[in-house]
Amino acid sequence: MADEVLAPVPRRQYVFTLPKMLSAYFRKDRRLLGKLSPCAADALKSLFRAACKGPSAVPGIIIAIQTYGDLVNFHPHLHALVTDGVFTLTGWFVAFPKVALYVLEHLLRHRVLQMLLREQRIDESVIRTLLGWRHSGFGLHNEVRIVSHETEGRRAVAEYILRSPFSAEKLRYHATTANVLYHSKMHPVLKRNFEVFSACDWLAALAAHIPNAGEHLLRYACVVRRIGVSPGRTAQAGGESEEGRRPAPLGRATRGGPSPCAGPCKGEGLPRERSSVSEGGAGTPRC
Repeated sequence: MADEVLAPVPRRQYVFTLPKMLSAYFRKDRRLLGKLSPCAADALKSLFRAACKGPSAVPGIIIAIQTYGDLVNFHPHLHALVTDGVFTLTGWFVAFPKVALYVLEHLLRHRVLQMLLREQRIDESVIRTLLGWRHSGFGLHNEVRIVSHETEGRRAVAEYILRSPFSAEKLRYHATTANVLYHSKMHPVLKRNFEVFSACDWLAALAAHIPNAGEHLLRYACVVRRIGVSPGRTAQAGGESEEGRRPAPLGRATRGGPSPCAGPCKGEGLPRERSSVSEGGAGTPRC
């Protein structure tokens, strides 16, 4: 991903979390996880297009679906590696300052609740309850920024969002008690950095994170690939510019006008949402 997919432009890691009361719906029906990532991608594209006042501009978005927390608990959330700006139809990258997380949170909340309503998992009364909370329960974090030339930073974040649900180095099995002790980072709610499982409970905890047959955990939405990237200038919001990289053309026109998400043309352009399943190592930041 870091070497062959990500274009050399600045990026941020976004972490999207959900209210705890909604987690049960995703655990009972993992199919909903596949519908969660389009909610986040659509919210990001809507906000970025409004920020640059370009209805055809698109950010590069890679979303990893994770179902596990630090203590292997079921915790559905999303990690997204997003360009810190947008690509135009002509192939130029337009960078701009940090987005308003408050607005992005409301966009995400609206799309997730409407998705669960369409899937008949919640009703209008649940939506009214959630909208009445002082704090929405939806969490966002985007403080991790990677500059365009920081290859190792892109690789470290890519490895983190693709990591395995658990680390064998943190695992200890006590044969005398038949218990599994799992050490990790300090849990902010439980106020401890370990969890004790019986052997059966440990297997059940791991089984909750096994994807169904054909389930994809990594999704690409409007990603500009490194192939064909040529030297150019990167535009900055406000009219300034700096020496940078200009991606290859974004694709051919489709019926009804040009679309930045048109299918790739002879190896160039932006692919439609593609998926793959992958595992990786550890990294920062934490969930």
